[in-house]
Amino acid sequence: MDVEAVRPVARNRPRTSGRPYRVHVRLTSEEWNDIRAAAARAGLKPTAYAGVAAVSAARAVVADSSAGATRAELAAVQREVFAARSALIQAVQVPPGGQDLGLGGAGVVLVGRLDAIAERLHALLKRASS
Repeated sequence: MDVEAVRPVARNRPRTSGRPYRVHVRLTSEEWNDIRAAAARAGLKPTAYAGVAAVSAARAVVADSSAGATRAELAAVQREVFAARSALIQAVQVPPGGQDLGLGGAGVVLVGRLDAIAERLHALLKRASS
């Protein structure tokens, strides 16, 4: 019968999770309790939860920022969205004696999605202007 020896782990050995950098944050008792509760719901320790939340928030800000696009580029995309919206509305409307393309409700949903995109572009343009 073969028995493998179990090696004890050194207690003073640095533990790394592939993340070599640290951020130190001061919190109020209320903030700390909120983080602890959210971490428990996510099945994480408070430190891990704070790390995940911070990185997610930072990446969301980068993804939603207009830093990579100029105002002129955003305005050009907005014009393209409006042109696509107009073309879609014309395709959905059936002229008298014309052929129904069968877009009906799907066309309305697509127009709504284009409107949402246009609103986001408008907000980015306002942010880029200020």
